[in-house]
Amino acid sequence: RTLRRMTPTVREIGGIPVRVLPADACHCFTAGGLRPEIYLSEGLLGSLSPERLRAVLAHEEAHRRHRDGLWGGAVHAFYGLLPVPGSGALLGAWEDAAERACDRVAARTVGSVCLVAESLVDAGTRSGGAPWAGSPAFGTTAAKVEARVRALLDADAAASLPPVWPSVGGLLLALTLLGAASPILAHLAEL
Repeated sequence: RTLRRMTPTVREIGGIPVRVLPADACHCFTAGGLRPEIYLSEGLLGSLSPERLRAVLAHEEAHRRHRDGLWGGAVHAFYGLLPVPGSGALLGAWEDAAERACDRVAARTVGSVCLVAESLVDAGTRSGGAPWAGSPAFGTTAAKVEARVRALLDADAAASLPPVWPSVGGLLLALTLLGAASPILAHLAEL
């Protein structure tokens, strides 16, 4: 709500609806669960070339269409309610997979893997990894950006990556069953 109040109007940039934040810092992210929106700072808007801006917005549009904010919130809530050993690593793996999936969608959209890779490095360098709006993507490290670029440029690896959603769904189902069975198992252990 605060972000929407800061940016009351929606601009269309390259056919993508965007809320432009009045900030010199360089950031672009998608926020919202049920009605996700793309936010772009004036600083990044003024500093990226039109081609790189198109690639960045294509990546964020993929997050918006996949509703990654909603899924991410559900995964965070799940692990918050049912903490299991290694849940932080599983959550990190989900976030990495979501970012890489959106990188691949952006590459297909703009027609260039190299342009998306350049845009990742450019936008990441300009943002300096500073957090914004609690988005985990902006707390990313140089090593994660490098890993995303390597995955994007490695055509064989990108083609062989499994779909994210079936593995996440299977993992959540297994953890749910484990959570449901744990009181029963605890009771049996007492006997």
